Amino acid sequence: MSRGGIPVAGEVATVLNVELDVVVPEALRSPECPELVYGAITEDGIRALDVPMWRTLSADPDKLARIESEAGDLARKEGRRLRGRGPVGRLDRRTAVIVDDCLEHGVLAWAACRSAFARGAVRTVVAAPVGTCAAVAMVADHADNVVCPHVVTELPDPDRYFAWHSDRSIG
Repeated sequence: MSRGGIPVAGEVATVLNVELDVVVPEALRSPECPELVYGAITEDGIRALDVPMWRTLSADPDKLARIESEAGDLARKEGRRLRGRGPVGRLDRRTAVIVDDCLEHGVLAWAACRSAFARGAVRTVVAAPVGTCAAVAMVADHADNVVCPHVVTELPDPDRYFAWHSDRSIG
């Protein structure tokens, strides 16, 4: 996944000796409370929506449509920036290993899985070094496998977590 997942995915691709591509999910955030992520949209227009969270929103439908349109535009722009002129990779009859640096909002990885399936993947594996219980549970409902060695109840500051964890790494 874009942003923090790219360095992690690069290492995974090197170890597995496989091609590396990027999927760009953009969060759909509540207009009243931007910390609240109610869905995601990928650069290819694939959506994932946390329906219970979405139902709590009081914004009008036009505003939510604008949020989705703007997020889709951002995802496409980021995809072009990261991929250059190269095409979106096909995943025909392959397993897609979707890597992120942190599973904080499961709906982003869920959208990435849906995008991988739309691109021809037959199986998805989502991997991240750390994730919240809620995010890992959500992703587990939509991916064939989730690899997340550090599952925590809450992750208020991912940067602080990684700084703490790197101080205790072996090797």
